Amino acid sequence: MSGKQVILWIIAILIVNITWAFVTDSEASYEINSKDQTEEQRDIDIADFFGMTQPIPARLEMTFYPSNTGEVNYSFFLTDGVDIVTQGSGIAMNSEVWIGELSPGTFDMSVDVSNGITADQTLYTQPFKPYQISGHIVVSIALVAVSFAEAGVRAFIQQKQQMNSTSTTTSPNENVSTPQRSETLYDDEDTSPWRDPVVL
Repeated sequence: MSGKQVILWIIAILIVNITWAFVTDSEASYEINSKDQTEEQRDIDIADFFGMTQPIPARLEMTFYPSNTGEVNYSFFLTDGVDIVTQGSGIAMNSEVWIGELSPGTFDMSVDVSNGITADQTLYTQPFKPYQISGHIVVSIALVAVSFAEAGVRAFIQQKQQMNSTSTTTSPNENVSTPQRSETLYDDEDTSPWRDPVVL
């Protein structure tokens, strides 16, 4: 392998790994409630990653708005169906941020809207973050495998093309049939137009 090929390999591996790092750091947003539409109870579904159930990093941003200019209390609860993941209360208008991890599954968000409270609640998750290291290994191996597979396919196609071109070429030692001299059409000398002239 030449030095140029080594450099190209290094660049390709760096590109796929930087791309994977960007993917794992990116966040997926899930709007739970908005100021225009706030419901007392919302279900939140966190999907698993190909059957894997490792907890994923999550960030919950919330802002609570009062329905009037007076002081209005708010409260919220985020549960996994059994245990409380996070909860809080205060006086609107106020903002809160929760940072933690959530395992794939269904969660329940409850907001006290009895006093006309409205809320902006958005959940941000990084679903690929737990698999960052294993992902780097997989994408690197996949890059090498695809490269060698492509080289093998190209060699196979070239071999097939060479075999087809060889089979269609005429061999120089091929015997060429020599036409044989045909027999005369006039076996009888008297009927031949080339007979000797008659002497009178």
